[in-house]
Parts: sequence; C-alpha cells; structure tokens
Amino acid sequence: MAAARELFVEVGYPSATFSTIADHAKVSVQTVYSHFPDKLGLLKEVVDQAIAGDDLPVPIADRSEVAAMRTEPDPAQKLRLHASFVATVMERAAPVDQMLRSAAPVAPGAAELWSRGARARLGGMREFATHLSEGGHLRSDLTIQQAAERLAALINPDIYRMTVADMNWTSDQYEEWIAEMFIVSLLP
Repeated sequence: MAAARELFVEVGYPSATFSTIADHAKVSVQTVYSHFPDKLGLLKEVVDQAIAGDDLPVPIADRSEVAAMRTEPDPAQKLRLHASFVATVMERAAPVDQMLRSAAPVAPGAAELWSRGARARLGGMREFATHLSEGGHLRSDLTIQQAAERLAALINPDIYRMTVADMNWTSDQYEEWIAEMFIVSLLP
C-alpha cells in the first residue's frame, strides 16, 4: 500500500504499473495481484487509507474523533475538534486527491473516485451541519445546506494545498485558521 501510494503520488496513477509498484515494495508482481486483481482496486484502497489513516473497515462517521465532536457540548470547541480532524486527514489525503484530480482526464476510474470523494465530502458536511443545527448552534440566517457548503469549501483539499504547500503554512496554522473560519461563518 505504501509503495503504491508513493508511486501514484510521485509519478501519477497512469504511470505507476503493478510491476513498478512491486519493485518499489520489494515484492513480486504476483503478490500485488494476489491482493489487488486490478489497479483501480488498489487505487481505491490507497484513497480509503489516505482518508481514514488505516485499513480498518470503520466508516469515518463511526470513528472516535467524530464521536468526540458529536458529544462536545461547546459549539466552538466542537468546530475546533473538527478542524483538528480535518488537518490530520488533509496531511494524508491532499496529495492523493491531487493525484486523482490529475489522473482524472486519462483514467475514468480515477475521475469517478475523485468525484465520489467530493460528493462524500459534501455529504459528510451536510451531516455535520445537521448536527450543528439540531443542537441549536448554527446562525439563524444559515440553512443546513448553506452551512454544509461552507464547511465543504473550507475543507477542500485545494485550500489545504494552497495554504500549506503554496504559502508554507504549518498544518497547525491551517488548523487554527479553518477553526476560526468555521466559528465565524457558522456560529451566532
């Protein structure tokens, strides 16, 4: 998995073959094929692990970090916890997202995974915005959809890359900034 992720990010999904991945991992090509019958399956697993941080079959919504956000009574602290979680995920997932986006024009499977990721991001933020609304935490002039769109825009991997890679922010600076943006744009 690590070898596939490194090569997908370094040389691009289309250029990374099972043979180069096997060489990079110091295993046989048959070993790679025995775990992943096709390259798209391997790519999907790389994407899933980049987001989750592990290979456990536990959805993001059921992770302990999300449970901590749900149970936190203070809305500002709830959003700070969310920012911390997002920063951690982005460190792993932003390079993989960029690789998917660059592969999309030539690899339909990568295009579908990238599109699915964007839809899932908005869907997850809709769930979070609903949670905030049900707790009475959203500004009264915002709908759940508007709040979800604000959250999704702020956690877009392009924003992470722009701040951390292009502007040389630390991950902590990114986390503090999006926490501040979450708070000022969503809470009364």
